[in-house]
This record gives sequence, C-alpha cells and structure tokens, in this order.
Amino acid sequence: MGFKSLVFSLLLGVAATGFFPASASAAERLVGAGQTYTTISAAIEAAADGDVIRIKDSATYAELLTINKRVDIVADANQSPTILHPDPEATSYGIAVVAGAAGGRLGSLDGGQIIINRGLAPTYATTSRMAVSIDGIGAGEEYNVENVYITGYTTGAITAGTVTAGVNGTLNIEKIVIDGGNSPDMLDGATKDGIRIHGRNNHNGIFNITGIEVKNITRNALLVNHTSTAELHNVTINLVSCDLVSLSGGGAVNIGNAGGLRFTMDNCFLLGGGYQNSWGAMRFGTNPARGDTSATLTLTNSVLAVWPGTGTAHVFGMNSAGYADNATLTIDHCDLINQLASGTTTRRALSMTTGVNRTITLTNNIIYGPDMVDTQLLDGINIASDASDTINVNHNNVFVSGAAYTGVTPGAAEVVPAVDPNYMNAAARDYRVGNTALHTRSTTGGVIGSNRVFVDFVPVELSTFSLQ
Repeated sequence: MGFKSLVFSLLLGVAATGFFPASASAAERLVGAGQTYTTISAAIEAAADGDVIRIKDSATYAELLTINKRVDIVADANQSPTILHPDPEATSYGIAVVAGAAGGRLGSLDGGQIIINRGLAPTYATTSRMAVSIDGIGAGEEYNVENVYITGYTTGAITAGTVTAGVNGTLNIEKIVIDGGNSPDMLDGATKDGIRIHGRNNHNGIFNITGIEVKNITRNALLVNHTSTAELHNVTINLVSCDLVSLSGGGAVNIGNAGGLRFTMDNCFLLGGGYQNSWGAMRFGTNPARGDTSATLTLTNSVLAVWPGTGTAHVFGMNSAGYADNATLTIDHCDLINQLASGTTTRRALSMTTGVNRTITLTNNIIYGPDMVDTQLLDGINIASDASDTINVNHNNVFVSGAAYTGVTPGAAEVVPAVDPNYMNAAARDYRVGNTALHTRSTTGGVIGSNRVFVDFVPVELSTFSLQ
C-alpha cells in the first residue's frame, strides 16, 4: 500500500469510529504549592480545550470556579483537595459548569477525591446556596462528574438545568458522596436536595447516575421536576448501585412534572423520610396542565423502604389523580418495606390514585409491612384501577398487617397466604431471604425479592453491593 493510500485508509478509520486524538497542544496544568498555578481558576483561565488541570496537594482552595472550557479537573492520586466557597452565604454557585465545558470532567475515578464544600453549617436556614450547577451540555455532548464529596450547601448539591441552556446531552455522575450534614434531631436547617434535575429546558437529556451515596439531607436525594410548561421533557435517567437516603420532608426519589420520562433503577437502596411528613422512598407524577405526557419507569433488584419514624409516607406513590396517565411502571425483584412505627393512619407499600391507560407490572417482589407497635395498619398494593389499565400482579409475597390487595386481582402464582420473608438482618441492610418457602417462587425459579446485601458506603469508596 502506498503512503497516500495508507493515510487515506487511516482517515477513513478515524471518521468511521468517531475517534479523534487530543489536540497536540493539550497540556497538563499543575496546581498547588510550588506548582505553576496556585489557584484552580488561574489554571482554567490559562488552559486550552483538552488540557488537564491536576491538583497536586490536599490544600483548601477558597475560590469560585466557572468551567467554560473542555478541561479535566482532577486530584493527584492520594490527594484530597477541598474547593471551598469564599463567601458561603452569597447566592453564587460554588462551581458553575457552563457552555464550552462539554467533553470535560470534574474529578476522576483514577485520582484522589475532590471535596466541594459550600461552607455552610447544617442548620443554616437560607435556601438556594447550591454547590455545583451544570448547564449548557448540548445534544450529542457529554460531561462527567466523578469521585467528589459535596457538603455544606442548601437546596441542591448538584443542579442540572439552572439557566436557559439546560442539559440536552449526557451527564454522567459516578462515585460521588453528597452529605447534607443533618440528622433526625437536627432538621431545622434549610431544605436540602441531593441531585436536582430541575427545569430550564432539559430536553432529551440523558443522566447516568452510578455508585453514588446521598445522606443526611432534609428533603429529596434525587429531585426531578419543573415549574412551568415544557421545561423538562423526554429525559432518560439511569440509576445503578446508588444509596439514596432522605430524612424527612421529601423522598429518596421524587419525580414530579416530567413528561416522556424514561427512568430505570437497578441494584439501589432507597430510604425515605419518616421523621416528618414526606413522600416516602419514591414518588412519581406528571402534570397534564404543564404539557406532560406518558412516562416509563422500570425498577429492578432494589430495596425501597421508609424510616421507622412518625411520618406519613407511602413507600412508592403515584399520588395525584391523572398525574400518571399513560405511564408504564414495572417493579421486579424488589423489596417494598413499610417500617413506619407509630400513628393511626393506614399507609401503603404501593399507592396509585386514579388514572387511565396505565400499564403496571408487579412481579417477583416482597411487599413487607408487618404489625408494628400500635394501631397503624400497613397495607400492601393499593391501585385505583381503571378499565383502560393493564395490570399484571404475579409471583409476589405481600406480607402486611393491613389489606394486601386493593383495586387489583392477585395472579395465580402469588404467594397466598403470604409468609414472613425472615430477612437475614434488615437493620444491617441484609435483605437475603431466610424463609426457604420463597426460594423458588419467582418466574425464573429463583428467590422472590431483591435477595441482596447493601453494604454501607465509605466516603472515599464506591459502595459494594453483593448478591449472595
């Protein structure tokens, strides 16, 4: 093959694969004591697209960052630098990722963990002091947030869609910890969400969220919502191996007003508020008045639970009439656990209000709500069904103190009468099923429920989830 033919073939290969090498001028910008740059913002200002900004120490950098270039901001291996808001009570974002940053990343799975501290005490009561804002990721573009620890904020740790640009491409969030700093006896601070996918023209965006922990917050671990017509449509959200905990006035996952949503969740642990009124482990709804349309939700191999407190939450709820019209819901090999321990109001593991044209499939699940300490009844599956709905409820074990089924007919393979799953150690998140009566009852001849051990997170490590 001649030289010209070889070059032509190589160019064809590049075009076919879509792979183009980094610019020859790409550089590594070193930040830290004794390095070229003493601030991260100075390194960003000097950088060109494709550069790597590497933080070489574990110092605290009190500065605001606007990331408007395609750069990677990473910590050197074995280092854990802190990016601290210089004026915590100001309304400015600590880190703003804006148009021009697509193709870059904040943090690195291979490097040290970056700590992002908004600088506020857990009891600070003013809202909208957010840590990280991400916007301007266009169609076909991508941005990555990896291996960071976020604390000291109010309202939202990571908010996608805070300005008109929104996220219309792909946002990957992996191996991060969001710590609100609150506890059940310290809920007097401002409301705190973990990740907010929130309005502002997030159309057709894809959000891949993997291996994250959200803890000690006062509202939603994941909030998906918009506040006016046609701002949040046709987005895809994929949750894998996540640990999402809400203490009180929200839910572990709260989806409101998200038309055309495609939502999948696998191998996750959701624990919803019980200390105050809340929306439980997961709440879903679309708003017809805002132009919302059908949505698809698929939940597999996961545990959804409610704190054993005094709250008023269902475990999973579609709670407003008409807000789930045309939706498709599949829950398979999951545990829905109602642990509310006091009060006199009946609560449900799964509650769906009036709607039409819904396809609901509940298979191979454990619905668990035994009698607790007083007169509170814990119901199982309660669906205000319509003749236009298609409902399949089969191979489930509904072990509750109240009504097991309301509005639905259990399938022939339901475990009736239901049996106590005898979890190995639910207090330690060990949801392996000890009752051998459930070991071969699923559609595949396996165990009903998630049958999983969820090991608590360590801040600097990805959570370990194991099927045993």
